[in-house]
Amino acid sequence: MRTDDGPFPIDRPPAEFHDYLRRRTPRFDAAGRQDPDGQFNSTTGWNLGGSGHFGVEAVFIGVELAPGQPDTADPVVGRSLDMWGHYNPYLATTFNKARIFDVDPASEWTSTLMVGQLSCGRLGRSHEAGYLLTAPVSGYHPPRWHDFRHVPATDDHPFASYTRRSVLHQFVVREGVEFPTPPVVSPALSRLRELLDNGRAGGLVVQFVLSNMATPVVADRPDRWDLHGTVAPWFPGEMTTYPAGRLLVPGPGHWSPLRTLSLAVHDEHVVLNMVNARPRTHRAAEAGPRGTHPVGQPVDVGELELRTVDGDRLVAVVTPEAYRAADATCGVVTAARTDCGAVDGSLHLVGDLPGGGRGPLLREREINIQSDDASLILEHPRTSECEEHDHLVEIRSFVRGRPAAVAEVRVTQYPNPAAFPADPAAREPGVAATALAVAALSDATGLSGGLGTPAPHTVVATDDRGIGRIRIHGMRPGSCRLLLTTGEAPLPPDPDGPGSAVEGYDDGDALGVWSPAGAIALRILPDHWHLEQLPQDDVSVDVLYREVFAYYELLFTFMKSDVFSLADDFRVATHPRLIWNMCDPRNKATTYYMPPSRDLTEPQAGLLLKFLRASHAAAEAPVEVPVTTPRRSSTPGRGELIAALRQAATAELAVMLQYLYAVYSLPTLGAGSRLVERGDWTADQLQIICGDGGETLDGGLRATLLGIAREEMIHFLVVNNILMAIGEPFTVPGGLFRPREITI
Repeated sequence: MRTDDGPFPIDRPPAEFHDYLRRRTPRFDAAGRQDPDGQFNSTTGWNLGGSGHFGVEAVFIGVELAPGQPDTADPVVGRSLDMWGHYNPYLATTFNKARIFDVDPASEWTSTLMVGQLSCGRLGRSHEAGYLLTAPVSGYHPPRWHDFRHVPATDDHPFASYTRRSVLHQFVVREGVEFPTPPVVSPALSRLRELLDNGRAGGLVVQFVLSNMATPVVADRPDRWDLHGTVAPWFPGEMTTYPAGRLLVPGPGHWSPLRTLSLAVHDEHVVLNMVNARPRTHRAAEAGPRGTHPVGQPVDVGELELRTVDGDRLVAVVTPEAYRAADATCGVVTAARTDCGAVDGSLHLVGDLPGGGRGPLLREREINIQSDDASLILEHPRTSECEEHDHLVEIRSFVRGRPAAVAEVRVTQYPNPAAFPADPAAREPGVAATALAVAALSDATGLSGGLGTPAPHTVVATDDRGIGRIRIHGMRPGSCRLLLTTGEAPLPPDPDGPGSAVEGYDDGDALGVWSPAGAIALRILPDHWHLEQLPQDDVSVDVLYREVFAYYELLFTFMKSDVFSLADDFRVATHPRLIWNMCDPRNKATTYYMPPSRDLTEPQAGLLLKFLRASHAAAEAPVEVPVTTPRRSSTPGRGELIAALRQAATAELAVMLQYLYAVYSLPTLGAGSRLVERGDWTADQLQIICGDGGETLDGGLRATLLGIAREEMIHFLVVNNILMAIGEPFTVPGGLFRPREITI
């Protein structure tokens, strides 16, 4: 971590760095006014203590079984839609939050979401009226269709650039969709299940827009955003993280009052996905009852006419009443066809121009190049020639909304100069994009006459299914965006030209070209491969802090306040297994993976594993003592319900203690290894008893017994729930540590 004077000394207390951040720039209050005692500044923002988790409070407001006929009477309306994180098998917790992280922390464009579980249909608390649909979710959900001007600028609040923006995210569930309750209670869910069961739909697509962030009034509290979106059938051939349909976009610059949208032309009607296309006319100064600020109606652009570019044929008309009322359908607008002919040519959307008169506000991008794999954090290669960590990215090409071959797809790299704070060249205003390239790109498809030679920029082709592949090879740590365009499309600036790094990355969206463009956010992690040379015996708490933990202790204050300080030698030495489980690279696809920034390198993770193994090696063999027969006494039982329940609570707690005693009478992996070394145990016995010591979920007999002990504790709580349900107090039996005999 760097200060204005250079790197921060990691031997200094982390609180000093946090104090420096809070003093670095002028402070201001919740209204954005300069105030030396204010709780905000532009360096720490409002969420220095954030943990990278998010939660969703959303309900269904309508369904649509027939085009253009919304229904608010379906029983699913008013029920909740929840997005959770993945279940954590190491902690066995039931409260798991979804995750947000930045591929490039120095960028405004790369905030990516991760959801682990979709649950729909809860009414109140889930045990009162349970879920009607649940499904596991995987993968990253990259940001799409950014609009940095979704709400008009009404003040100069330092956080206005965040409160004005909106962004779309999308994910698809293809397997594991379950209906815990028969969906017959909801015609919409019944229809959805029918499409899944008969194979017409390949899954569910969940698409939503986050917008109108509430102006923060208290530091280190969760942000509040408006969320609106749709759950719909997903069909094979569509993308999973990018909206389906024909793409209509504004031209370069910010002259159009409408934003990017997609549409589908059917025989009798046209469906427009305007979920993020309608900026708002104003925003209230104060937050409303829901926590966000009330916003005005969408902009009025008059009657919208969907026309063909060639021939100027009218295809459909969207009235102002229709698109301004689309909040009730989360941006889905259906308009009747004015003709019934085929629409094979390019389209544009005509409306009222800002300067007067009428003209095209959006034009169809006939060839749309995208990638579902649009948020990438890649390992630095071991050597410049090593291909072990090269990554293949699939790109998709669509011509007027349908997969089709494209002979020339240009992949151009625009690094983010702000991602190279230690490189003086990156601070030069005239630096070219190519000079800061972080990756070598090449064609991995072979359709254009053989595989390409790695270079900062490349050209690939897609096949008849609209699929091509790029190979990415890291060259230096840093971040960039890869722009996907057709061969004839003009580039924002020439990446070899002077000043093209800053102008081309366009972090402030001055050009207005990146939002609808095909793009991939890419980060190459630092080269830490020298850490592999450290012997296991040399990996101490001090080494871990210097090489791994210091960065995160400085970056995330929530670790100390909510978990434990990574600078606390005792806590780190006590929890090597927990630390490894949370940071195991095999868990990167989960929301519970740590660190939340997802930028721990493979060699750094290797140090954590060495530290775990070293902790096993330091254990001593157990001391053997002779077994004695416990004295037994008899305790008569009682038949009444309350007495029986209290007896059951006593039994469950007593049994749990027996399992815990059994667990702790078995050696740990380290102690068992000493028994193997002196010949008292075999390696097979060690594996049966201890598993692999926490490196995976195979914990052997010790883990099995500990799991049973947890189940006994659950039984104990269940019995007490029954007792409290009939008016009795919670029972914690005493005298468990004397010999007892219980007859049940």
